[in-house]
Amino acid sequence: MIYGVIILEKTYQLEYGEIKLIHSPRRYGLEFKNLLRKIILIFLYLVLFAGVCAVTCIVYRESIVQLNLDHTISLGAVFATLGSSLVAVSSLACGEQYSQFADNTRILEENLFNKEKWERWPFVKRVQKNKIAPGEYLYFKLCNPRIIFKFGHRELKILLPSGKRDFRELPVYQAVFKLTWYRKKYAAVLMGQDRVKDILIWNCLTQIYRNILLYRWNQIIIWIGSYFIFSSIFFSFFYIQIVEFISCRFGAA
Repeated sequence: MIYGVIILEKTYQLEYGEIKLIHSPRRYGLEFKNLLRKIILIFLYLVLFAGVCAVTCIVYRESIVQLNLDHTISLGAVFATLGSSLVAVSSLACGEQYSQFADNTRILEENLFNKEKWERWPFVKRVQKNKIAPGEYLYFKLCNPRIIFKFGHRELKILLPSGKRDFRELPVYQAVFKLTWYRKKYAAVLMGQDRVKDILIWNCLTQIYRNILLYRWNQIIIWIGSYFIFSSIFFSFFYIQIVEFISCRFGAA
């Protein structure tokens, strides 16, 4: 890993990435924050799954008149086709966005920064805990390189992503908002100066984060399509049993 600070131009500064050894009590906060992020992500996907199942159940309830296997399987085939289409189209979109992300990242590093390529090692987690003795641990934190734009009295710090794992771990929405909101103010500072490279870096970084955002949205659609496929199979073969079970339980009451 290369780290340090290099002043490139007056309006921006690049900080290389590094792996930090955390000694302070913040290590517990970092570990908890990382765990909380994973729990929230799992919860959101469970909510999506429950929503898809609810939609499928409602459609089955409103559409199925005669409870027989032919009708349930026919309707299930419709949902399976819908889910497969969503997965196929969104998979193509994910591939396109990742290809654009890779091209933009290469241009940013090789042509605009003229620096050695930053590469995230696959075995390094964002926050990693290593046991060195009973009850004693070493905590490591992976820090991506970042660029600091300086204009006026403002400093805008943006992390530089390098791979798909960064898509989930970096504050993508926050970065897109900052780069979009402050673009005109940054361009106004450069007005009348020969700093084409500065605004090209800003635009390239904005496009990189937009690629990540579109990739993540299409991944959500892929999950939704997969849930429709699963729910179509489940309701095709078990909807009759579910209706009969509910009728027995609540009808008798």
